[in-house]
Amino acid sequence: MKNNKNLGYLSVILSNIIIGLSFLFTKQAVSITNPYDTLAMRFSISFLIIFIAFIFKIIKINFKGKDIKKLIIISIFFPSGFFLLQSIGLQWINSSEAGIISALTPVLILILSIIFLKENVNIKQVLSVIISIFGVIFIFYMKGNVLSFNNIKGIAFIFLSCVCLSIASILSRKYSKEFTPIEICFFMQLFGFLAFFTVEIYKGFGISNIFSLFSNASFAIAIVYLAVPCTLNGKSTGLGLAITKELVEKKISSY
Repeated sequence: MKNNKNLGYLSVILSNIIIGLSFLFTKQAVSITNPYDTLAMRFSISFLIIFIAFIFKIIKINFKGKDIKKLIIISIFFPSGFFLLQSIGLQWINSSEAGIISALTPVLILILSIIFLKENVNIKQVLSVIISIFGVIFIFYMKGNVLSFNNIKGIAFIFLSCVCLSIASILSRKYSKEFTPIEICFFMQLFGFLAFFTVEIYKGFGISNIFSLFSNASFAIAIVYLAVPCTLNGKSTGLGLAITKELVEKKISSY
């Protein structure tokens, strides 16, 4: 049990590190092309990786007799809604500002878990959330990165992305008894791939566009990071949540 507990904490820490860096790489990618191209390329690679893992039986997936509609609902909020809103928002604000706004996510999850899951919270959990938010704001303030309210659009999109992530987190926990973390992760990658690549096909996006984008080293590095570590992060976070469900503390879910 102690090893499982430590593994759960390690998964959450690793998840948060990868999430933090993802803001920088997403900002880098959307500065080169539009959010739709970025997300289509990201989910094409991430789905290919997890699909190969499934083909070679590295992971086990079984949707037989399960209510897929539940996964569709989750996937509308995350990854589709979350990443689209985040990518659009990062066109107008920098990654530091996005990071500060995203610190509100644990608060939103806490509120939603009380309302919809009827979970009990204690004063320590509430204080921990408040302290973590002020800690992030204080760090960026000391570095001179004060949150700018001049661009309301960017702030609004990032905040809405936090709402999507929070809702998806609550739904994932609610449906975790029916689906394994790997199954949820697999379906999310599939849904993201189908959703964003369909938009690209409608726009007339072709093979030449793909080669053109990946000829830019900065874009290629950003997309590979977002597709590979963040996909693995999605699976390890699922593992972390599965393990830490036995713990009293509530953890947020991730990409």
